Amino acid sequence: MTILVTGATGFIGRYVLAALTGRGLQVFALMRSQAKLADLRQQVDHLGGRGALVEAVAGDLDRQAGAYEASKLEGALRVRAFAEQNALAMVEVQPATVSGHSVTGELDTAQPLYALIENLVAGRLAMVPGTPDHWLPLVSVDVLAGLIAEASLVESVPDRLLALDRTTPNLIGLLSLLAVHLEARPPKHHMPMAAVWVRFSIMAVRVVCLPSHLNEHRPTAGFIPELKRYFNG
Repeated sequence: MTILVTGATGFIGRYVLAALTGRGLQVFALMRSQAKLADLRQQVDHLGGRGALVEAVAGDLDRQAGAYEASKLEGALRVRAFAEQNALAMVEVQPATVSGHSVTGELDTAQPLYALIENLVAGRLAMVPGTPDHWLPLVSVDVLAGLIAEASLVESVPDRLLALDRTTPNLIGLLSLLAVHLEARPPKHHMPMAAVWVRFSIMAVRVVCLPSHLNEHRPTAGFIPELKRYFNG
């Protein structure tokens, strides 16, 4: 079996490499710069894998959507379309919000949960979006990587898998637990979703218009149609 991992140098990708090579499998990692292979191998070793089993393939997936989240969504849509066009067997693992390692707690600073924790510590979370019923399910990165590795190796698997921890408390409960450990003040009130969407729309307009003055790419403009396509299947 030949295994190619895109996004191999990212937070989740490194754990996937560790999970696969830990089983003695050789893995090819798509990398912009093959010169960074030695560093990647060391990181895989640190995570419990076998870095010597990782080989680099030079390349880069074209990112047209621009924003971080948009690029991930666009990548999922492209892989889905490629698999359908070429009649390839495919399993799509859809993770909840990715948390740190279940034992060490290691969490990459680029992850959305890190930003949420950072805002909590800085006192910037005065209100929680939604209602007490809103839930932000989590999945630890090592559990997610193990699931991806297992799904890529077994013969029979559903077309889509949802990776989440059912024991995750609701959002305000989660923030309250974090606040206790971090000695921060937890938010106690909720912001209605209608107000959240209005604020998001205003921010989206700002993001779309600002790059026109900076001569930069407009990430949000291309992201919104992709978002509709994704949730419409």
